[in-house]
Amino acid sequence: MNSKKWYQENKNKPSVKDRSLRYHKQKKKEIRDAVDSLKSFLGCNLCEESQSCCLDLHHLNSFEKEESISNLGNTKSVKKIIKEIPKCVCVCSNCHRKIHAGVIDDSDLETIDSELVESYFQDFKKQRYKYTEAPEKILYDHKCDCCGEKFQSKRSNSKYCSL
Repeated sequence: MNSKKWYQENKNKPSVKDRSLRYHKQKKKEIRDAVDSLKSFLGCNLCEESQSCCLDLHHLNSFEKEESISNLGNTKSVKKIIKEIPKCVCVCSNCHRKIHAGVIDDSDLETIDSELVESYFQDFKKQRYKYTEAPEKILYDHKCDCCGEKFQSKRSNSKYCSL
């Protein structure tokens, strides 16, 4: 078959490049949705914010940081994201700014459990880029070190009922 004939038969079909771009764009969106869903499940470690658009993943140790999570979403590598998220803590934008300004001390915060991240992305890795629904939220009972009031939190090590 000559190239003119092939072109005439295939000119209205989506090109390989177009299909590839659509596939990678969809994959990036699904990764971003999975990370947003995980952030919503975790919520802010310091306050009650749980809207994913207001939440950031803050690296507790900047020397261990290989790449920011937002940049990793652009690489389309789920393995790299799963490796990087356990080095972080989930905080809202306001608390994140306060941490960087030195108003809030982040030394008591715990990083995100790697087993939780693995289980959360398990189906995402096995199936074609589909993530699982968020597991049920677990609330821990605590007594505030400051005022003595009882309160519930998503974190097992919470000491205070509010900031």
